[in-house]
Amino acid sequence: MQMDRLRAIGGGIKAAAMVAGALLEAQAGPNHKLLLERHAEEIVEAEAGLRAASRDLPECADGCLTPSEAVAVAFSAGRDQRVKGRFVLDVRGGGGSNWRAPENLFFLNSERNYRVFGALTLAIKPEAMMQLLNPPRAEPREPIKDGDIIVEAERPQVELNVANMMARFENRRLIIDGEVCLQWIRYNGTPGIEGQRGQGYYQVWIRIASPAQVTILEGAP
Repeated sequence: MQMDRLRAIGGGIKAAAMVAGALLEAQAGPNHKLLLERHAEEIVEAEAGLRAASRDLPECADGCLTPSEAVAVAFSAGRDQRVKGRFVLDVRGGGGSNWRAPENLFFLNSERNYRVFGALTLAIKPEAMMQLLNPPRAEPREPIKDGDIIVEAERPQVELNVANMMARFENRRLIIDGEVCLQWIRYNGTPGIEGQRGQGYYQVWIRIASPAQVTILEGAP
């Protein structure tokens, strides 16, 4: 299956931790490798419930990658590579672009601390988030007959902001269809040369341009 192939490519989160260190060209500190390995083990343990639940989801019948598996695949693929797949995550944090950012995006994260190694970030275009906050009305279950009187209450539009986004998505379980990739994040006050330690770090992103990429699972987790 496709998901099994991607897992084999990724080689696991511990392998990804080593790749993450190797992608930063300057020499790491003596404890850097050990800290990454320990954190990778904590991630795998924390995701046990999500992995078990995903096996019973109809949406994951053909397999879904968890955040740690997505991170492993992205680091294994390397810079400037995108890997298509289906992913499952619980939203633990989020935010929006600051005024210095090159593009305006909304973010949902699998970890409260989005900077931590192992976090998966959904980078969502404002138009897509607006549609996610204001989905179209559901069609009536019963066919409308001639002579039926239909009364539709006006539904106020949800404003596009981080607070409303988090009210909608925090602690929700999502299925995402998209491409996972590495995204270099420059530290403020540095040239931000990619791969140079102390000038930035890699996040793992899935870009969301359409609400059709996002399935919200009701009643979970």
